Amino acid sequence: MSGEQGSAPAGASSAAPAGASSAAPTVVDSAANKKAAAARKQAEVPIFQKRNWMLYYYYVRQKFDQCRDLIKVMKEETNGISEYGMYVEGLLYRVDGKILQSLESFRKASQLDPKSADTKKQIGVSLFLLGRHQQALAAYEVAEQLDKLDWEIKHNKGMCYAHMQEPHKAREEFLNAIRYNQALVTFKQLGTLYEDQKEDQAAIDIYEQGLRLYPGNSDLLTKVGLAYLRAGSITNAFEKLGTAVMFSAKNSQAMMAVGSIMQQHGDVDPALDKYSHVAMMVPESPYLWNNLGMCYFSKEQWATSIACLKRANYLAPLEWKINYNLGLVHLAMQQYPLLHTFT
Repeated sequence: MSGEQGSAPAGASSAAPAGASSAAPTVVDSAANKKAAAARKQAEVPIFQKRNWMLYYYYVRQKFDQCRDLIKVMKEETNGISEYGMYVEGLLYRVDGKILQSLESFRKASQLDPKSADTKKQIGVSLFLLGRHQQALAAYEVAEQLDKLDWEIKHNKGMCYAHMQEPHKAREEFLNAIRYNQALVTFKQLGTLYEDQKEDQAAIDIYEQGLRLYPGNSDLLTKVGLAYLRAGSITNAFEKLGTAVMFSAKNSQAMMAVGSIMQQHGDVDPALDKYSHVAMMVPESPYLWNNLGMCYFSKEQWATSIACLKRANYLAPLEWKINYNLGLVHLAMQQYPLLHTFT
């Protein structure tokens, strides 16, 4: 028996009860230490950051009234030094259309955190909305120095250059934005820039590049379809516009263009069907009523044609094509005294 006891490990010797009694407090002390460490860590969180998560929760769920109430509380607790509270306040002012107030809030937030590229970017957005494109560009350049990988900054710089009538610099910035992130909005803006410069083929190429990434986007399909139409490629235009209508039955622009192509090729009844759908979506479009009037003109329904064209003339009295078409109808009806009114 003595040999067996001698071969036992030291931890299992007669000192075991003492070891057991001393081990229990060790576990308790460890738990207490962890709790104390967590309390110290919680205490280290600055007071002006404690409610940030709640403010973010309200904002992303568009509970703007709760956001405003919480921002007031945060300002009182921090004596107005809550950077995130100022930032969200700027976003809320922008939602309300108070762009000047949003600019002031973002500037205060930037003073509290001068190294925040996102805050500098938001200052640029507010300046852009105020039409201060040169100042907005300067703000974006500062933001770009803080975050060179942000594609939105490059896209927004392109927008500034486009409004400042510097298309070459705008094109360069849009292409840089696409290199960092192939965003749909950048493809649209770059294509529109090419269209403004009468570079239809370049616009088609950039739209087609975007369609490879966003094949089901109805707006992009409409843009490339209209670009093909301007370039004289009727088949490609009809295909793209038809696909746009297929993806979005509420795309009035694409449906209007499809009806126009049908009308030009003598398919008056299908064109009228398309226009009837467009009329339910945009009843105040002068171009819709002009096209309807000419459809009825080709069907020799003179009274209906005049009614549609006069509505178009009421909506766009300075559009010469509508006046010209009214003159054609009166000429066909041999109402010669009325010709001088519209021609």
